[in-house]
Amino acid sequence: MKSLFTCVALVPLLGSTGCGVGPGNNPGEDAAIDAESADAARFDAPGSSDAAPPLPNTGSLAFDGTDDRVEVPGAESLRSFTALTIEAWAKPTGDVAGESAILGKTYDGSNWELGLFRRPDGAAELDWSCGGFCGYFLTSGTNAFPVDQWTHIAGTWSPAGATLYVNGNQVATGTGGVSSLANTLNVFLIGAAELDGAPARFWRGGIDEVRIWSVVRTQAQIQANMRSTLVGD
Repeated sequence: MKSLFTCVALVPLLGSTGCGVGPGNNPGEDAAIDAESADAARFDAPGSSDAAPPLPNTGSLAFDGTDDRVEVPGAESLRSFTALTIEAWAKPTGDVAGESAILGKTYDGSNWELGLFRRPDGAAELDWSCGGFCGYFLTSGTNAFPVDQWTHIAGTWSPAGATLYVNGNQVATGTGGVSSLANTLNVFLIGAAELDGAPARFWRGGIDEVRIWSVVRTQAQIQANMRSTLVGD
């Protein structure tokens, strides 16, 4: 599908899955993972511990909440969005102080370009910004993102507006605010987000099926594909 910029199907050690950013998986754009993450244990597939059907043939990366993260170097395919959808499955295994990041990319080390987070009250959060002092965010209700359970989080953005989804259900909408996003080649992090120029807000638990699209996906499209593993280039 031409609208797909990047999809990261997170399996142990970021092995090749036929789709996404990973060693030997996307020519020209390699992902780096620190030593602790490289030894991360495999989690069950999203949904396999819940009543809903699991994703087929998938795994995830486990993050320790201390320093684990996946670092995707700056790339043209991860900048200058005029429309965007970001989504992932995530399973927090314990509360951490402050927000914890599923994924994040920052403008100058403190101002978000884009990000998906879990707040201490269990709310999901979508952040986006043009850098500087123009930052925006949407949040779900509290306890929408429970501990020890796989939850699918998706956020869409365009200049016309933004929407946050939890398990395929719309939970918040707002103004788009700016004309474009992610105009830098800064690092894109999974399992963390930078704060004051250094990785922070580390995730404790599992993350799988990180997907970044250059279009606004509809609610029907998100629901139709959130439990399917993507294939392609």
